[in-house]
Amino acid sequence: MLWLLLSLLAALAWSVTNIIDKHTISDEMRDPIVATTVAGFTFFLVFAAFSFSFDLFALPASAITLSFGAGVAYNLAIFFVYLAARDAEISRVIPIVKLDPLLILLGSLLLGEVLLPSAVLGAVLLATGAILIALKRPGRTGRRPFVYAFLAAAFYALRSLLLDTAVAGHGLFPVLAWVGLGGMAVGAVFLVVHHPHLRKKARKGIEHELIAANGLAALAFFLFAVALTLAPVSLVAAVVSLNIFFVFVIATALSKTHAHLIREEMRRSSLVAKLVAIALIFLGLILVV
Repeated sequence: MLWLLLSLLAALAWSVTNIIDKHTISDEMRDPIVATTVAGFTFFLVFAAFSFSFDLFALPASAITLSFGAGVAYNLAIFFVYLAARDAEISRVIPIVKLDPLLILLGSLLLGEVLLPSAVLGAVLLATGAILIALKRPGRTGRRPFVYAFLAAAFYALRSLLLDTAVAGHGLFPVLAWVGLGGMAVGAVFLVVHHPHLRKKARKGIEHELIAANGLAALAFFLFAVALTLAPVSLVAAVVSLNIFFVFVIATALSKTHAHLIREEMRRSSLVAKLVAIALIFLGLILVV
């Protein structure tokens, strides 16, 4: 059952990453472009280290292109997560971001694949949970955070499709460096465009992003990758989706005990509505994956 332990640890690490990202982007940095730039360069270094012992240029051009594209999609997804988390509760953002399996399922449907009844039920549960999450009365930012979260889910879905195709017959680790290079390319473009706006006050946020959040995210990805070598992807993905519950619990607890770090709406009706929506999304994910 080592795969189960690794998957749970990955879900927990990603949850802590989400909480750190929320605090950093809302209270310290408030600059998704800087955060995305740091993430892109950090992931390249980590993924390149994972791939150090492989001959990266032995991959066919098609696998390199797909891997690079997966990295671009990955960092764009991170960018939209930052945009969404800056102005909305993280416990509402992450469940929407986790809709990427639903988008992959819809893409399969458009390609003519026949869906099992369980997958259809899962899709309905996912959509219902997402609607409940987004029903909150709009604040000054309106529905934009949820649109950003949905765009993040779309880019995560694209990343998964490209990565799955790239690793077929080549394994995961040889393509990781190219995934990191694609993410770094996005960060480099953002840096060139945005560099006049880099401010000293962002230094603390960059330190947190670099040392804490991205370090944990890299660890989570590594645990997830190892778990995939030990168990079917459907089982691993289902366990990792517990991330949405962990985020809800951690964010709610911190909001109650350390409101200066993270602030969530604490009304009972709001907590119950979020918990019901998260439960529906979790059940939907299990059925879909």
